[in-house]
Amino acid sequence: MPNPTRNKYRPTVWTFQHDSNFLIGQEKEKYYWTFFLHQSRQSLGQLADYQSCLTLLRGDPMIGAQIDRLVGSATGKARIDSASVLDRLVVGSMTSDAAHPIFQQALFDREYARFEEAIHESTVTTDIIVPLQGFKMESDFLQIEHGLKIARLTMEEIDACIRLGVIRASLGPLAIPHPPQFAIKLAYQQPKLIGDDPPNEDQLQKAREMAQENRERIARAVNALRLWKSGDLWTTGTIEIPTSWLASFIAGSAYGTIIRPGPGNYPFTKDEVWVFQAFWKMFETAVLNRKFLDVAVKRFDYAQDRLRPQDKIIDLMVALEALFLSDMADHEYRGELRFRLALRAAFFLAESPSERKTIYNLFRDAYDIRSAIVHGGEPELPKGFSSLDEFVNRLAESTRNALHRGILLASSSGTAAGLLDWTELVLSTKALQGEERPFRSYAGIGETEPTKVDNGSKRGADKNLTEP
Repeated sequence: MPNPTRNKYRPTVWTFQHDSNFLIGQEKEKYYWTFFLHQSRQSLGQLADYQSCLTLLRGDPMIGAQIDRLVGSATGKARIDSASVLDRLVVGSMTSDAAHPIFQQALFDREYARFEEAIHESTVTTDIIVPLQGFKMESDFLQIEHGLKIARLTMEEIDACIRLGVIRASLGPLAIPHPPQFAIKLAYQQPKLIGDDPPNEDQLQKAREMAQENRERIARAVNALRLWKSGDLWTTGTIEIPTSWLASFIAGSAYGTIIRPGPGNYPFTKDEVWVFQAFWKMFETAVLNRKFLDVAVKRFDYAQDRLRPQDKIIDLMVALEALFLSDMADHEYRGELRFRLALRAAFFLAESPSERKTIYNLFRDAYDIRSAIVHGGEPELPKGFSSLDEFVNRLAESTRNALHRGILLASSSGTAAGLLDWTELVLSTKALQGEERPFRSYAGIGETEPTKVDNGSKRGADKNLTEP
């Protein structure tokens, strides 16, 4: 029989240090009992007790139907032989820190209970984990909707993210500065498939549809966070890990890895939890029912990932055109879009004639800058701004306000039509008043409830807003 002391390995154990601003790894010597048992198969096979255990596993109607066969889901299967099942039950009952195996009954009972539960399950559960760089929250948990949450990363999840490359060491192999501490988490179930036959086309199609739905739910959650308030927030990638005992023989996967400099900064207080949850309900209603709002929100989100202001302004203008000019899509003549966009935005966002003129000029200048960039020209910086970054930041906040208002209007309407009659808004003397008027900032920092703007003054078209 092999010498167990030769089956050593040195896995990295990660711990948070320096007020959780660093993940520090330390190599810790452990004994790889699974490999030892695998090497000892011939010797173990001669033991009567070992053969008796294998016979019992294979003879059980439920267990025998699922071992020595492919088990998994439409997205992946693994062959689970009876010897590997027995090895795992044994290894799960011993500590890996001791030089010699020490059997612990409590560990065996826990491991066998998980095994038996997995045998009787009709589905395979997979956890999707999307670390959020920059997100900080006082509590450990925020339920967004059923099955979708933001929660603190466990050390096991962090280890999996590092192993799969979603969280990466940047100061040597054993130091990670400013690691993500929270993640969007989503658990989903797929029907368990048993046997060597490949999944049929219907099963594959349902799996593809579920995967697409999961990606879209997570993307909308990220979109909502970035739209809800300003901050430096991004995802570092996505991992999927099967959690069922039998499916754990299938390796996890990672995709969408993003490498971006900086620690991020998106603080989230307890007082903001209910406000965001209310915003999320309106966000989901508005975005799912209106294609133009979905496009606008996604383009606003794309702008948050851009590093150059020239790229940001292109995405922001696409978002604004989707919001303010979606009704122009079927018109044969789409001229004067620059004027229409700026005018509609001014009347949609402003409280007073002077503010309307300021917003009108901002959006008109943004249209001109975007046009210069996409046609290979050099944009002219508007007066009052010291840099293009400063201008783009101002435009981004105005775009955020416009999308907030658009979401509120859309969520309160029972139809999938446009937000409102733009001609009526600009030419009528009837202003959006009281609850008809969207609040300026749904979740302003420090506010404990949404702010409603009560503007009782009549509004007519501003004669000063004409094309120069």
